[in-house]
Amino acid sequence: MSSHTINHTSKRYVNDNARVAEVREAAHAKLQGRKRFYDTVTIANINDVEGMKEDARVVVSSGVDGGEGGLKLGKGLEEEDEVYEDWYTILLDGRKLRTPAKRGLVIPSRKLAEAVRNEWDYQVDYVEPSSMPLTSLCYTAIDQVAGEKEWTRGNVIRYLRNDTLCYWVGMEDEGRVIRRMQEDRWGKVIEWVKSEDGLGEDPYIETGIGGRGGLKHPEELVLKAENMLKDMDLWELTAMQSLTMETKSCLLGLACMSTAVTVEEACKAGRVEEDFNIEQWGLVEGGHDFDILNNRIGVRAACMFVEWIREGRGGGEVK
Repeated sequence: MSSHTINHTSKRYVNDNARVAEVREAAHAKLQGRKRFYDTVTIANINDVEGMKEDARVVVSSGVDGGEGGLKLGKGLEEEDEVYEDWYTILLDGRKLRTPAKRGLVIPSRKLAEAVRNEWDYQVDYVEPSSMPLTSLCYTAIDQVAGEKEWTRGNVIRYLRNDTLCYWVGMEDEGRVIRRMQEDRWGKVIEWVKSEDGLGEDPYIETGIGGRGGLKHPEELVLKAENMLKDMDLWELTAMQSLTMETKSCLLGLACMSTAVTVEEACKAGRVEEDFNIEQWGLVEGGHDFDILNNRIGVRAACMFVEWIREGRGGGEVK
């Protein structure tokens, strides 16, 4: 069976994903191969660091009262110190860490801030940006998603039209093995999509090689997916975008964000074709193993990122 049978998404959004990658590449270009240039890494509340509340205001924007800004805080602006009491930044040798776009790195979660601090502290002789996925997500939230929420939602929803989890192979002899893998790894997600806890509609499932017009999902399903995205603040939307790109599936990303699947289940669901090819032809050391590792890191980092953000405001947990 040729690999193009179910691989419909990976090459479709090159230009859009290149735009997302600009933030990551900016950080990589600035730091890649650079010797560790700091001794100490500490966390500070932004109330205690000059100028950081101004940076946080840019991120929060009108989101405080449920608008298009950054975080649904559920608090007013009358007591600014209280509003930002759970916002933190990272200091390198006492100096404020800034994003590639030179914005202040403000993080609305103590646990997430501690994890970002650890990423920087674990660098040894040289700084390796690829080993700091949570830092990268923070940069993406502040430098890209904060100013482009509508574009980001559009970038994510486009995956729904060619969602990998909706392309199933037939049960002919050569397709039985991969079809069983699809049923085992995708079935739980599809059942969640159909449920009232999910999108409450049956997604359009294409069997075999799909047409050029994309998947013909019910309009109500698309509308509910769009509304789910609109309900996400910039931090959640950042995680959702990352999960969608890592797994090539908007439906799987939504299932992760809704805690309908575990991190391990999400990793397996996003790698059906790749794992099938490894079973058939063997694992290439230095290739497939790195791909598997990077995929797991990307999915797990996005799930931890949103879990700690939600925990900071009493929200749900990603399994």
